[in-house]
Amino acid sequence: DCLNTYPLDIPKTKDIKSFDELYKTYPEFYKLLFRIFNDEELDKQEVDNRITYFMTAICYAIQNPQRLKPKGLLINTQNSAGKTQLMGIFKDCFSELVLTGKTLNGILSDRFNGYMINKVIVCCEELKPNQDYEVLKEWIDAKTYSIEQKGKETIDVPNTSIKIFFSN
Repeated sequence: DCLNTYPLDIPKTKDIKSFDELYKTYPEFYKLLFRIFNDEELDKQEVDNRITYFMTAICYAIQNPQRLKPKGLLINTQNSAGKTQLMGIFKDCFSELVLTGKTLNGILSDRFNGYMINKVIVCCEELKPNQDYEVLKEWIDAKTYSIEQKGKETIDVPNTSIKIFFSN
């Protein structure tokens, strides 16, 4: 199941050529996405629709980083579907724009969060039922968030990132 706060009418990207390169560099990329989005109750066309929706959202975010409204995508998938591998590919391809490798608890509890500056996509692998949903909702929806770095003044920056939560 793929629940999200993204509008269904995501603007169509004019140029998805960066992902053509991604497919060339990682030939198994589509199979990886299919494993992540596959559900026994869905036919192949519905899985393809979910993959297209996801990739369109990612492409739009990468190509229009300052035009985003903060959004969240919850992707419920099976164990060992390839979430960590997907996050690694995003990190390899878009390292300056993507934050991966941190748990949601780690991000929400870190006092010093300078690593969040200019991140367009934030991927978290662990979304647990006992999360503080009010804090989570505020983090997703807030127009700005505070960045605190050691030895520097706290600054408020626009919240223009997509938060992607993978959960089993």
